[in-house]
Amino acid sequence: MSDNKAEKIIDLTLCVLDLTATGGIPILSSIKETAKCIKDIPNEIFLIKLDRFIKAVTSNDEKDVLSFRKLYKKKYLNNDEVRLEHIKWLMIKIDSFNEEKKAEWMGILFKWYIEEKLEWKRFCIFVNALEFLLVQDVETLLTSNFEVSEYNTDLDLTQDYKQAKNGKIKKEDNATPLNLIEIDRGIYLRLLSVGLASISGATLSLVQMPDIIKVPLDKDLALMISILSNF
Repeated sequence: MSDNKAEKIIDLTLCVLDLTATGGIPILSSIKETAKCIKDIPNEIFLIKLDRFIKAVTSNDEKDVLSFRKLYKKKYLNNDEVRLEHIKWLMIKIDSFNEEKKAEWMGILFKWYIEEKLEWKRFCIFVNALEFLLVQDVETLLTSNFEVSEYNTDLDLTQDYKQAKNGKIKKEDNATPLNLIEIDRGIYLRLLSVGLASISGATLSLVQMPDIIKVPLDKDLALMISILSNF
């Protein structure tokens, strides 16, 4: 990467992220503070991932840069300490990603956070999940088809037993639509490890678990897929 290109990436990052709380000129403080966190990988690789992140945040468009800066300023108004902490966290995560595509996805999610469509806690859950999932996992999920089934959310076996004992069974239809996803066992286990899947009857036994399993779509996973799919 040429020095000129690297300089442009850094300048754009400072222009987009490093505004003062009062809307003044860009400052270097947060980038300088995070510099000590990125010594473990070549700077060029870090800048490539940073470039993907910034382009996702701004859609690589000058008008979107201005629009994002306005929302960014409003988001952190009178919260400069929180802003700097968030920027440091973002830089550390970009550094930790083993593939640049993950930085792009984080940029999409961060834009949703700035636009008040996603709270910080859930944003962090999604980013932490992306860190440990494979890029191929996420790409597979983004192209997966969902099957709608019905699930009784108010199933009460104790009440059913009492009714059967008394010879009076009251039937109630409390079934609600439930999205099911059919995925590879490896993807499911990795989703389970990052909290984006739950254990079901089909997955209780690892030995007997089939290579392809059908499981309920976790609501957080559904939201993350929806956000990344619409970019």
